[in-house]
Amino acid sequence: MLRFLIFFLLALSPLPLASARPIWQWTWVCVIALMTLVLCIRTLRTRLPEMPGLMRWAIGLVGGFIVWGFVQAWLPVGHFVDVGALSAEGMVPGVLSVNPSATLAVSLYFLAHLLFFICVFVTCRREQDPARFVRNLGIIVALYALYGFAVFVTGNKYILWFEKWANPEYLTATFVNRNSFAAYAGLGLLCLLTHAHTQMRTNSINNIEDLVHVFTRVWWLPVSILLVTFSLMLTGSRAGFISVALGVATLLLLNILGGRGERTWQRKKLISAVAITVAAIGIFSFSSDDLGDRLSVGVGNDARLAVYPLVVDAIADQPAAGFGLGTFEESFRIYRTSTIRDLYFDRGHNDYLELAMTAGIPAALVLLLAFAMAALVLWRGWRHSRSMGPYIAPGLAAMVQLAAHSLVDFSLQMPAVSYLWVAVIAVSLAAATKRNEPRGA
Repeated sequence: MLRFLIFFLLALSPLPLASARPIWQWTWVCVIALMTLVLCIRTLRTRLPEMPGLMRWAIGLVGGFIVWGFVQAWLPVGHFVDVGALSAEGMVPGVLSVNPSATLAVSLYFLAHLLFFICVFVTCRREQDPARFVRNLGIIVALYALYGFAVFVTGNKYILWFEKWANPEYLTATFVNRNSFAAYAGLGLLCLLTHAHTQMRTNSINNIEDLVHVFTRVWWLPVSILLVTFSLMLTGSRAGFISVALGVATLLLLNILGGRGERTWQRKKLISAVAITVAAIGIFSFSSDDLGDRLSVGVGNDARLAVYPLVVDAIADQPAAGFGLGTFEESFRIYRTSTIRDLYFDRGHNDYLELAMTAGIPAALVLLLAFAMAALVLWRGWRHSRSMGPYIAPGLAAMVQLAAHSLVDFSLQMPAVSYLWVAVIAVSLAAATKRNEPRGA
């Protein structure tokens, strides 16, 4: 049942406009609560898989970050900072957070993601089958890309049954924001490429003809890869394209380096890397002229560049305590200037700056340290594992992709993206902590 609930969430969370609305966010919180209950009942019969100490520390740090969110919503302000100058602008007196209810909600969302991570990790470790998880994640994304492509070629007028009110010229599938769908498609592409990599690893491939023969037997896989890549290009997302390119490059590099010392396998990887590169160049050339135009244009006129200095000013006013998780929109009103007076910014378009502004610098560093620890566990697992290496690589690649994308956007604040990202990392960590033969064996 736990496995069913995991894929139920991952399959349906992109459907209702990427689950960006509160009603759907709370729906998935309830589903994760049920997952946690099932996991607790199972734990009464069987022990939880062991975790390396560094991973336990990372989970503890995320837990501490969540506790800080509750503290922001409940702790009297006088204990930490003087916000008298801001109270006239809407600061709720008596607590750290500008909007305690929003801070509590976001803290619970973080808690739900942490519990979801644990559920996916434990399930994948117990079943010891990361290949099936990775394949299914890729298929889910490919199905949404298929829907988005079908809508795009038939006029691109609707999102589900709603008339499209944003980004009418770009592919967004069931998402409203094209940048967020680009991030989602990129994560799916990493999963599909990983599955393709493992298919080639288990077959005799010495030339391009062998590669074609293998993929004719699993025809849906190259079709899905091309479909997701086309869909990514048709989003016209400059940040999405660049960040996904970084993620794919990381994945290919790890896979090429992962089989050093195996001459035949190195030849397979070289063939696959050349094929993927040629295909990507071809797709880029024919899929979206608009994306090429956007990549050739500088960022000097991007409104986000006017926002970042103002966010830095806000961080300087509340560096330690922050304004409260989930309160960017309310807090930023204080710092608006005439240059952006008519522009709507409910998010910081830089998750790092927004996190430092709302959570405070110390809490933001704690969360980033937790992610760094998880990345270190993945790196160590990749270095010392031969059989699990291909399933560890997508976790590292996903971290690179979203770390880059978060510099200029807020895709991780979309539940459909964040839950998929957490799932990919959890599967990779399950593979990284599985005992198997060393790489040099």
